[in-house]
Amino acid sequence: MIIIYRAADAIEANLICGMLRAEGIEASVGGHHQQSGVGELAPQDFAVVYLLDERDRLLARELIEAYERGDQALEDDSEPVADEMPPPEKPALPKAVAWLLVIGLLLLFFIVGLMREPQ
Repeated sequence: MIIIYRAADAIEANLICGMLRAEGIEASVGGHHQQSGVGELAPQDFAVVYLLDERDRLLARELIEAYERGDQALEDDSEPVADEMPPPEKPALPKAVAWLLVIGLLLLFFIVGLMREPQ
């Protein structure tokens, strides 16, 4: 087991470790339980990524260097965000039905009022 990367924190160490594992490289994170010793331990020992097989060292270094350069960006194949999407069309039918219902109720009350016998 060799140290392949010294991360700034446990989050970055786990990110690097996951990236390596996704490429089929056996790796593990160590030292992340030592973060409670802040002030007493060297910060570079808090989160390190260990390479379990030394034969993967060159590929792991290439992947880590690509990560550090920012070459790990995702392709833009996602759905458009809300700002880019056209507003949904509002159907006119419910509004027309509501108005017809109001007019029908008014006519019904008017007819019922006319049919009532005067007292």
